[in-house]
Amino acid sequence: MAWYDSNWDYRVKVTVASAEVDADLTDFPVYVDLSDLPAGFFSHVKSDGGDIRVTKTDGTTEVPREVVAISTGSSTGELHFKASGTLSSSSDTDFYIYYGNSGASEPATTATYGRDNVWSDYAAVYHMNEDPSGSSPQMVDSTGNGYDGTSAGFMTSGDLITGQVGKGLDMDGSNDEINIGTTPHFSNATAMTWSLWANSPTGVRSFIAKGTNSSPFEGINMFVNSGRFIMSLVPSTGTGGQIYRQSATTAYSDSAVRFYAATYAGDNAASSINLYANGANVDGSAVGTWSGSQVTTRNLKIGERDGGINFLGLEDEIRLRFSVLTSTWISTEYSNQNAPSSFYTAGSEESNPSASTEHPAIFFGFNF
Repeated sequence: MAWYDSNWDYRVKVTVASAEVDADLTDFPVYVDLSDLPAGFFSHVKSDGGDIRVTKTDGTTEVPREVVAISTGSSTGELHFKASGTLSSSSDTDFYIYYGNSGASEPATTATYGRDNVWSDYAAVYHMNEDPSGSSPQMVDSTGNGYDGTSAGFMTSGDLITGQVGKGLDMDGSNDEINIGTTPHFSNATAMTWSLWANSPTGVRSFIAKGTNSSPFEGINMFVNSGRFIMSLVPSTGTGGQIYRQSATTAYSDSAVRFYAATYAGDNAASSINLYANGANVDGSAVGTWSGSQVTTRNLKIGERDGGINFLGLEDEIRLRFSVLTSTWISTEYSNQNAPSSFYTAGSEESNPSASTEHPAIFFGFNF
């Protein structure tokens, strides 16, 4: 098998199991829990992960990657890479993670194989891996679109806790929030997919919202209410009517951490809202038809609907997209993030075959 570059000393093959991929998917972002890699990885990789490169099965065709976090001391870390092209549901797909180049550095976020291009199809992505008490804006949008978020309330470094995918934030249910601002402009006319990992608390709690909690309660809200998972859209003041869909069951108030996703086709019909919990469709009743004006000016917030309905518990790995993702994409995301070591198999460490630790003997003044 060809080697990516002679300056890289090591690689590990990562094989994505086709049985975990629910349909052929294009440019799917694969999450790798770096603790699944062999021990030699943490002995040979740079402490900041700047030498990590990922290729396709030929060993040389590079793909974009993002190293969210790495600790060589504790052998942990979070990596995402774009499976450029097709991730197959019928045959296993191999990738190679290269490392072991002390002269390599972290690619620019805007580089062809840098962070931004992992998420080029997304509006915003928040790994929730930053200290919420740090300098504003604390939460980085990994797409490079600049929709970074600012924490509010009484958030401290202690609110950065172990999440489902690396770290996440523990919201207090009172005034903690991440304020993204008025952009991106999701509205009733926007096709969208919103997803995250979160606890399932009792009462009314907002996961993500672009709206207000004061009359007439306009905007978009993805939330739980009395054990039901709901996506609602309410038009601007005095016009139109609310559309919403709620889950078919009331199972979502047991505090368990779940993967929630909601899609909307942007066609003003409640029936085009679809809800997913842990990768499975949970659609219940759909109510209303939108006939009012768009809502674009409200703040987009994580963990609060502007002015109230604060979230209580963990929120992690928030992804927002201006398109409707398929049910098979969403179920495959769940499989990857829920049990990464089942989604793929990490092989043993391989050394660069062109490198040698032996040196030829040099003889002087001898006759044979």
